[in-house]
Amino acid sequence: MAKKRNSNKKEVNPNTNVLESSRPFWRHRLFPAALFLLLSFVYFHQFVFSDRVLFGYDAGLDLRLGEGLGFWDKVETVAQPVWHMKMGGLPSSEEIRPQYFPTYPLYFFSSSFHRYIGWRYVITMFVAGLGMFLFLRHIKVKYLVALWGGVAYMSAPTLMGFTYAGQYAKMGVIALYPLMWLLLDRGLRNRRVLDFVGLGVLIGCGLYSPHPKMLYYALCGIGLYFVWRTWRFYKDERCLRTIAQRGGLFTLAVVLGLGLGAEGTFPLYVYTSSESKRAADVDLSGRSESDQLLFAQSWSLHPEEVVSLLVPEFGGFNRPNEGQSSYWGRNPGKDNSEYFGILVVLFALTLIPDVRRRPFFAFLFAGFLLALAFTLGGHTPVHWLAYHILPGLNMFRAVGMAAFLFAFPACVLSALALNALIYGEDQGRERLQKRLTVSGVGLLAFVSLIAAAPSGFTDAWVGGFYSEISQQKKMVLDASLDWLSRGAVYSFLTVAGALTLLWLQRRGHIGVGITICLLGLLNVADTWRISSEFLKYVNPKDYEDIRVSNSSARDRMRSDGDLFRVLPLPDYQILQQSGFSLEGIPSITGFHDLTVGRYDHALQYIQPVTRLFWSKYAQRRTVPYSDAELLSAIHPMLNLLNGKFIVVPASIPMDIDTDLFPLVGTVDNYTIYRNPDAMPWVYTVSSTREMAGKAALESIAQGEVDLSVMALVEAPLPFELDGGSTKEDKINLTVHNPSEGVIKISTDTEGPRLLILSENYQANWSVYVDGEKSSLIRANYVWKGVMIPAGSHEVEFRYRSNNVFWSRVVMLISLIAVLAAFLAFWFRQRGAVRIQADL
Repeated sequence: MAKKRNSNKKEVNPNTNVLESSRPFWRHRLFPAALFLLLSFVYFHQFVFSDRVLFGYDAGLDLRLGEGLGFWDKVETVAQPVWHMKMGGLPSSEEIRPQYFPTYPLYFFSSSFHRYIGWRYVITMFVAGLGMFLFLRHIKVKYLVALWGGVAYMSAPTLMGFTYAGQYAKMGVIALYPLMWLLLDRGLRNRRVLDFVGLGVLIGCGLYSPHPKMLYYALCGIGLYFVWRTWRFYKDERCLRTIAQRGGLFTLAVVLGLGLGAEGTFPLYVYTSSESKRAADVDLSGRSESDQLLFAQSWSLHPEEVVSLLVPEFGGFNRPNEGQSSYWGRNPGKDNSEYFGILVVLFALTLIPDVRRRPFFAFLFAGFLLALAFTLGGHTPVHWLAYHILPGLNMFRAVGMAAFLFAFPACVLSALALNALIYGEDQGRERLQKRLTVSGVGLLAFVSLIAAAPSGFTDAWVGGFYSEISQQKKMVLDASLDWLSRGAVYSFLTVAGALTLLWLQRRGHIGVGITICLLGLLNVADTWRISSEFLKYVNPKDYEDIRVSNSSARDRMRSDGDLFRVLPLPDYQILQQSGFSLEGIPSITGFHDLTVGRYDHALQYIQPVTRLFWSKYAQRRTVPYSDAELLSAIHPMLNLLNGKFIVVPASIPMDIDTDLFPLVGTVDNYTIYRNPDAMPWVYTVSSTREMAGKAALESIAQGEVDLSVMALVEAPLPFELDGGSTKEDKINLTVHNPSEGVIKISTDTEGPRLLILSENYQANWSVYVDGEKSSLIRANYVWKGVMIPAGSHEVEFRYRSNNVFWSRVVMLISLIAVLAAFLAFWFRQRGAVRIQADL
């Protein structure tokens, strides 16, 4: 009888990798995700392991927002209000939708909104690294090098430098960008519908990041890649049918993505291009065509930023943790960096000679140069061409934000180069090593020059490229020379360290894994010194809750129950400073991207005066006008814009004419003055004059119109007014619910009147008198009104955005299509598994 085999011996599953159990832990399929998540936690450890939050001014200065709100209260914030009282009233319904981004449910479980934003930063960094890793693996980059590439991308200040500005939306698009390339390339290769559906989902997420401009740039990037990749397929296949199929699938992805993001995109686009202050129409924007081009090129990069790609300290930036700025460039300021690591530059340079025989390399280099030239704005013709060719680009500004379009190909090229340096064939490796030496020596020589003679180098730069530098900027530059020299030394050590590591690896003194690990640490150390400059952690408990700030002052101004606006002096910026918030009280001045264009025109009469006040009291400069003269100059505009009170910090001894603006008193942190001539929130007039356009605004600003008895209109009225006295008219604002778009007014007048509501005229409003729809009238250039006959009437203003309604329909249809596609794929996969099991 044959000897019985050991029955306890485990059978080997042929579908299982027999080497799985013997692999090192870093080869586990979950290791990349764990590594990138760990790095994200370490990077933001001061947030993760504390109660602090990251300060970011665009994320909102209300650092205690959401504290005390329950779970369902936070869920209710998903609903979008339709109208906001800020800046004369603006259409919130047309705004972007950050609450639709997939991470927003984290807010429901966070202690505050800014704690949620902190967790979103962590997730953003993680997704950026994992996405780059997956894309590099897709294009056949070796595992360890792909890990290095993911770390390089996720830690690049190009991405992580936006934290102090609080521009998490931009970071969201940058993080998703490698995944877009991954799904696009995989879809083009396999012509699989699900890949393009996934690409559409990423496009939709990018729109809800929410930063449509960044998503626009991302679409330009993947669009160029689609055109080039499809052309390469055609050269290889010579098959129009497959090319058409790829084109159709890519179009499907874009349409599906725009459909998913429709509610946060198309209403915004229509409003921005037609009624907002950003409208590119010459008449509406108040700019000539040449001025509009200059506006579009504002906040671009400049030659100094190009040098800063090698030594990031060169051009400088604001350093919030140091309480100072080292920025001496040509923009008003700089709160981020385009730097992506000098090692990325070092490795990528070695592939330049290969562009002739490697089309993919050539495309990446061309994309890098094209994006860099575009972000340089007026310094090259690329932006001018794009401005006149690409639809909608004429409404954009701050083209420097497109820097990720050159950072991404640079990171990909560097990973490809490192892959070839370590894993390439012997002959190719020797060739690359020589190039690496040449590139390294060149970079070392360049940064050594800056390190050794920062003053001489910058003097030569200013003389050759920046002769128009202001005296103040030159002083900033001179004060930053030591810091610049240290930065150049760091760049030198980083390059020298990388060259040494690769030399040791080539000689066999250290292994590949150790080499790549140390290169990763070297890269993180290099980029951390810049990214950490923009990480400002604060304890929200150290900041007041703006909902209770200056409550007595607010109550004093609200004592008569009327709605009103205030003019904060020396400027609206005072409202953003600790201790000076007036939450819930609308200000005449301020800033918002969606400000109605005509209201922005009205502010142009007030802003020069408030700038003088700011110059006098905040910057301690001499102003050739008294406070009384300045306020007298804008008194008619204050009356028009319902400026019932002027509020001044109690510590500022402002000389205001109390005959014109009687003193109310000093309450909390403010001294309050009343403007008795300010027009009410709702009022009637019995006479009108027809005057259209800016001539009407100019006439009002010059005090030529008595707004209490006459209004300026731009079209004939449906019936005549009697010119009688309005003193006995009874006007009662019964319902004012801007978030839901409902305003109700009861009137009782002795004659026909024009009822004026001191809120911006905007196309989404309609008006009903006694339940019958009436004509909405533009009154006094900015406000809306309606004609009412004599007697008692019920007037209702209703807000409805057809653009939002139809965009929401499109979004829901697109969402159903996505779910159907994934369900179809799941059922198909499930069926395939069953068939395999039966076999």
